[in-house]
Amino acid sequence: MSLARRLGRALLGRRWILGVAFLVVAGALYLYPFRSGHASSRYRIDVPGFFGHLNLDYPGLGTVKTAVRAGDYDRAIEEYLRWREESDRAPRYFFDPDDAELRQELRRNHHDEAAANVESGDYLLRDQLRFEGFVFPLTDPPNYFPKQWGRVATKIGRLFGVELSRGRPLEDMLVNSFELVTQSLGIAYLATGDERYAQKFCSWFKNWTVAAAPLPDPYLAGDVTHPQAYFMFTVARRATSWLYAYHVFRRSSCFDPKARFEVLTQILAHTFYVDDSLRDALAGHGSEENLAFWFRRYNVPVVVASRQASALVMFPELRMRDAMLRNAFHMLERYFDTYVTAEGHEPERDSSYHMGTFVYTMELAILARLNALAISPRLERRLEQTVEVLLRIIQPNGHLPAVGNIGLAVEPGAYFALGAALFGRAEFAYFAPKRVDLGTYMTIQRWRSQPSSRVISPRRPQLESDALTSTGFYVMRSGGGLAPDDKREADESLYLFFDLAPSYGHTHYDALNVIIAGYGSRPPYNLLDESGIGRNWAVNPHTAYYFSSRAHNVVSIDGQEPPSWSGDPAPVLRKWWSTSFLDIVSGSYGKRYRENDVVRSVIFVKGEYWIMRDEVHGRRTHLLEQAFNFMPVVRNNPDGRRVRVHDVPIDGATKAALPGYAGPRLLVVPGDPAKVEVRLTEGWKWHPSFLGTLPTPESLGDVPSPTLVYSMRADTATPAVFETILYPLRQGEVRSVRVLPFAASGIDAGGGRVSGLRIEVGPSSVPGRPAQRDASKIDYFLSNGSAGSATYDNAIELRGRHALLRSSPDRRFFLICMLDSRALSTGERRITSLVDADVCVAQQRGDAYEVESSAPVTLHLPFAAGPDVVVSARIRKRGARDSWQRLPVRPDLAGNAVDIDLPAAGALELELERAGERQGN
Repeated sequence: MSLARRLGRALLGRRWILGVAFLVVAGALYLYPFRSGHASSRYRIDVPGFFGHLNLDYPGLGTVKTAVRAGDYDRAIEEYLRWREESDRAPRYFFDPDDAELRQELRRNHHDEAAANVESGDYLLRDQLRFEGFVFPLTDPPNYFPKQWGRVATKIGRLFGVELSRGRPLEDMLVNSFELVTQSLGIAYLATGDERYAQKFCSWFKNWTVAAAPLPDPYLAGDVTHPQAYFMFTVARRATSWLYAYHVFRRSSCFDPKARFEVLTQILAHTFYVDDSLRDALAGHGSEENLAFWFRRYNVPVVVASRQASALVMFPELRMRDAMLRNAFHMLERYFDTYVTAEGHEPERDSSYHMGTFVYTMELAILARLNALAISPRLERRLEQTVEVLLRIIQPNGHLPAVGNIGLAVEPGAYFALGAALFGRAEFAYFAPKRVDLGTYMTIQRWRSQPSSRVISPRRPQLESDALTSTGFYVMRSGGGLAPDDKREADESLYLFFDLAPSYGHTHYDALNVIIAGYGSRPPYNLLDESGIGRNWAVNPHTAYYFSSRAHNVVSIDGQEPPSWSGDPAPVLRKWWSTSFLDIVSGSYGKRYRENDVVRSVIFVKGEYWIMRDEVHGRRTHLLEQAFNFMPVVRNNPDGRRVRVHDVPIDGATKAALPGYAGPRLLVVPGDPAKVEVRLTEGWKWHPSFLGTLPTPESLGDVPSPTLVYSMRADTATPAVFETILYPLRQGEVRSVRVLPFAASGIDAGGGRVSGLRIEVGPSSVPGRPAQRDASKIDYFLSNGSAGSATYDNAIELRGRHALLRSSPDRRFFLICMLDSRALSTGERRITSLVDADVCVAQQRGDAYEVESSAPVTLHLPFAAGPDVVVSARIRKRGARDSWQRLPVRPDLAGNAVDIDLPAAGALELELERAGERQGN
């Protein structure tokens, strides 16, 4: 009888007990290698072992060496702690716990932060953890390692091809890493001097460390996320948390020499644990899970390597320190080279996680400088880029665009303060707050006092429109914006953020999303914010909404979510061109979405407004919806109650919408109101400023908010197009913006539609500002789908894809721009090119022009010279002090116009002039 049949009989027959016993034995054999890691004592370090790891010939450790040789370990510990805490050669931490200025600063300028930490410390005294508005009970000791049965379930589940494990408890990360509890108790202790906070830490450290098994073998710690990431992530953070505790509690009564030495011993054990895992990963050894943990584009590896290096910086006397530091720095450099974008952004393209990731590396760099330890110039330059990239995308109000799982008001001030202190950059200091938060103050306090640390004066950066191609961010600007502490109201900056980043991890499927700020708008009342942010913990009932397409300013098809890019093509940039006259960005999902391609193009008429064009083409009839998310408005009811209302009035004829809140606002005008339906639908917004307000928001700060939706049902075999004008208005500004679609005749080689908009902008009226009587202007936007030819009213002829023209009310064109085109003519002015080109020609005064072009072009310009006058042209790069370069011109027979060949692309100044009379034959 076969073994299988015997086993079946054993399991199903009367001898079922033997069958169960067989499974128990088999399971034990299967799980034994995993359990055996806990029997290891590799990471238990006794007193002789601790000193055996040190180079006792290191300067200042002579008395320690003598005591160790004599076997007097009590004396050795005493001398070692004296060297570490009092010697001039001792490693230098971020702050000095004996510095009286530190306690004064905390009590004088950080009272609110101190009070919040005292309150959190009081919860901890009661064995409770307060986090994100919730209170969690703590066990004592807590779940120091992930629960054994959770891991057994994972093993059994894998054996049968099912998932049986559950997520780790919240306290696994928040408590076992010690960071949160140590900071809360430490600040409470510094602020009050109350020994109970120090004693609580000492008690937990003793009970949890003694109760815990030795650190398990890192190669047997399970899958990549649970609990492998837990082990590496929390072990490395725990080591540096204990360094913080070593300094902040050093003068407390419970932190006697024995306790302080035990903390140092544990730190050393933890650094060996991380190095074992890291060293073998770099060498290609260890388990697949271990390799997968270190070589992944999520932020955990860079956090762990940064924490590991920071702990090692504080042990210059460690024999193996240089080799272990090389491993950590090697991993950091590899991570930056492999995963961080060319512009320096964290690979998940989430600004909050970006700062949360690299702040650990910034702290490492500061700690290294305090201890005269050099990190590689390449790593330091890449680290500097992590600050520069935030400067490149920062909104004019000093916040960052809300991308991914972040808060609506992501303030990078603390990160800029670290960058300014570390790199001495005046532009970083400009967006750093005048008074930093307490944690940042404690990090840079000692470094700022060093002679090598420069005191710098803030300087407003010269910020312009910018393309971060490898990151997938595109920024349109006019003006650089004000620092957060600058209260001037005359900020004329405008800003649009175009998101074309792939989505994974903590980011959303929100490519083609736009965010708009300007005219002094501030979160939560930016001109246009997305709603797809907030506290996305499982406890939030609105988490599903925050991830949905409706929460972002995108186009949806049939109400379905936009595509994911996990293993699929990333979003595609179709065009980016930035000039002093206009910016244009265009992109698509790069893959079919409900059998269609979605292409969004945004044109910025510099310093004034945006034209948004969404084109959907593919097959079948679909419901297409274009969404714009706004903030709610708080008003008084007749009975005196404060209520939030969806106050976005919509004009019945034009279907234009204008939010009703005070401050700068965004007027949204559809290009062709006849072809779209409009409605308001309810969404949600999250912002910390809502907490504690009336009417009371939900527990996490979520409030209902309006979403403006333009929709159409269309067969996309012939491209369906939304054309929308986004016109920003200053606070209190009244201005008419009239959009009229016009019919253009022409041939489109690809079957696309030829369409056009006439955009009439009236004069502006702003309280307290003089009226602009001559500010009326008329713009024309012509779109030709697949780049055929088109004519409008015998006034505009285009051979190409797009054209934008500006005229005065008397129809005199003084700005003409062609995009992806070969020819554009307004009768008296003409641009021609042999290749598809982007060109703008603007008449400045008389016969002076400014030209920006992506390729060599020929210009046909009016010039009333007569047939007997010699005409010449001169050009130079705009803004340059170079000498003028002469160009030949070809006048027409009547002498009313000239043709000029511009051989060079770029931004040019062009002047036509009369050089003299022609000589007769």
